[in-house]
Amino acid sequence: MSKRYVDLSLTIVPSGKYSMVPRDEIWGQEEVATSIASISKPNEWPMHKFEMSTESFTHVHVPANLYKDGWTNEKVPTEMFFGEAVLFDMSHKRELEPVTAADLEATGLVVRPGDMAIVRTDWSDKHWGTAKFWVEMPYLAEDGCDWLMAKGIKAYVSDTYNDSPLAKYGEGGRLEPSGLGSPTHYKFLKANVILVEYVTNLSALKQSRVELVCLPLKLSGVGQSPARVGAIENE
Repeated sequence: MSKRYVDLSLTIVPSGKYSMVPRDEIWGQEEVATSIASISKPNEWPMHKFEMSTESFTHVHVPANLYKDGWTNEKVPTEMFFGEAVLFDMSHKRELEPVTAADLEATGLVVRPGDMAIVRTDWSDKHWGTAKFWVEMPYLAEDGCDWLMAKGIKAYVSDTYNDSPLAKYGEGGRLEPSGLGSPTHYKFLKANVILVEYVTNLSALKQSRVELVCLPLKLSGVGQSPARVGAIENE
């Protein structure tokens, strides 16, 4: 049996505020632009200086992101980052439309304890790098989160922010806090369910059950880390 490998990661490129939650525009907080710059002299081996936030581009959230006594990145059991995943195709969802428990149930897909759950909206493929990505994305409803947790998933994977949008349009089109909070983040991470955000290319998957590999950098003492995410399908 042959295998097919699909990269689900955004390419990390030098970028401004829309490669992470636009903290400055929403809350007046510091943002970190992604930079990749050569530090080599002519005729030396190439070497680069690389800077980014732990929440930019495709990345994971682990319990320490919200809970002081939760797993930090390097303490998450390795098996949490590998496993079978169920792909829920929600690409029909429109702007600000929730993915509900009824939506997930209606797919008829079987979710087993220990599975990862992937929700596809194609949002990152269409709107990554724009204000629209942050303001108008479809999102997982709280009852959808509860439904997945009742199934015993160990990771939730999405091509959006894994919750209701943090921003809305204010006066003059400027972004401001949505006031919606992040309820599913709190529920998932309290239950040690790992979150994988801003994957892309989910439309390339041909099957509803795949093997998923999520490899975050082993950064010490943090609650988030950039990650390379890929799927394996049997053909």
